Amino acid sequence: MCVTGRRRTLLRWYSDCCQTPIGNTLGSHKLHFVGLIHRCMDFSSLDIPLDVALGPVRMHAFKRLAVGDATALGDAPASSLPLLFGLVRRMLAARLGSAYKRTPFFDAATGKPAAEPHRLTDEERSRLPR
Repeated sequence: MCVTGRRRTLLRWYSDCCQTPIGNTLGSHKLHFVGLIHRCMDFSSLDIPLDVALGPVRMHAFKRLAVGDATALGDAPASSLPLLFGLVRRMLAARLGSAYKRTPFFDAATGKPAAEPHRLTDEERSRLPR
């Protein structure tokens, strides 16, 4: 796995073989969370729609900060507050126990990312699609 980002911010994880985005984690192993980038996943072999394979959209985060047309994301449920509290509750439970240490993204003993983060240069960033 390789990763881009800074330790104190969001880390975006990619596969080594083809650089396919896997997901995003926080820069620290202490909060148990990974955001999957579902648009990069191929579910065509399952012969089922994406919302059936992963479940319905329950919440959008940072939609107003999206680059490009965010209307394609559709609408999330009217109130995401209960889902947010549930997410925070599960993250805290994992942190208070030891479940947060069981992750392929961070070394359990040191808490460091499993791959050395690479911060994009200005030139690399300018080549990203907008």
